[in-house]
This record gives sequence, structure tokens and C-alpha cells, in this order.
Amino acid sequence: MSLSKSLKLSLLLVAGLLSQSAIAQDEVAEEQLDAVRNEYKTLSTVISECENKGDCNLFLNELVVNKSGGHWRGMGNYRKTFRFWYSDDPTNCDDCQGVLRFVQVTERGSTSHSKEEFLFKDGKLLFHFVKSEMEGKKESRRSYFEDERIFRLQLGEGEVYMYQEALDRLDEGLLKNAKKNQGVFLHSF
Repeated sequence: MSLSKSLKLSLLLVAGLLSQSAIAQDEVAEEQLDAVRNEYKTLSTVISECENKGDCNLFLNELVVNKSGGHWRGMGNYRKTFRFWYSDDPTNCDDCQGVLRFVQVTERGSTSHSKEEFLFKDGKLLFHFVKSEMEGKKESRRSYFEDERIFRLQLGEGEVYMYQEALDRLDEGLLKNAKKNQGVFLHSF
């Protein structure tokens, strides 16, 4: 076999292996995505039942900043609400961060508003959603995590980034903000 035929065969073999690896990685990502979506859907159903019936296996604490929505220096009219959904009293547990399941944060200002959601499982961030509007400009972002490492980022309704590309575009403050919300929750007791 000539060198050029051998080289071509090697290149085809490498290309085939890379293609199989990419397909396997996509399948893993789809499984992870389905798991996060199922967790979100299940928890959303439970929260909806809690809000409608009042009898459920989750507890809710609300923290409202500037409840009257009055003028806030540098912001105009302003109000921020944190809703912490949790499964057990964090003062009577071994792993207190593990009881926090879902955090909803809404923020309203004179010229802007935003809604954020943080989905946790066993103390780890699984999903983050943010939708905001500032001076007429609307944005949304969905971030999916496995062991607190991002594996998928969706901007708006279209652009999707996976693994390293998602990590490159990840808001550095997101994980810190998730931990901060866990801390606020624990310190509210």
C-alpha cells in the first residue's frame, strides 16, 4: 500500500472516530437535558399545586426588598422579590443547602424588569433561566448544568452552545449568584 493510500485511510479512520465521539457526546447531552427538563417540570407541577391548594411537601419563604416599590436611589421606583422553595427545615438537617429546591427572583425598576429562576438538586445548580427587559430590549438565557459544570447554554430562542462554547459564554457571576441565593436562604432562619 502506498504512503498516500495509507495516509488517506488513516485520515478517514480518525474522521470516523471523531464523528462517533461527537455523536456519543450529543447523546449524553440530550440525556442530561432531558433529566434537567424532567426535574424542572416535576418541580413546577408541585409548586403550582402548592400555590393553588396550599397543601404540599414544599415550603415557601419570601423576601421582599422595598415592598412598597418606592423610589430607590439611582434606580427610580424599585422592588425585588426572592421566593425560596425548599423541602425541609434547614436548621434541622445535615446538608442544609440540599433542602433548597427552587429560587425565583423578580426585579422591577422604573425602566427595567427581570425574572430569574434557579433550580437546585442536592445543593447543586441544575438550571438557570433569566428573562429581562431594559428600555425595550428583551433578552433571555437558559443555562443547563451537570455537577455545576455548564453543558448547554441557550440565548433567546435560537443560539445554542454546548460544552466548551457554553463555558466560554457563561456569565462568570452566575454560579456566584446561585451560591449567594443559597446563602441568603440559609441566613433567613
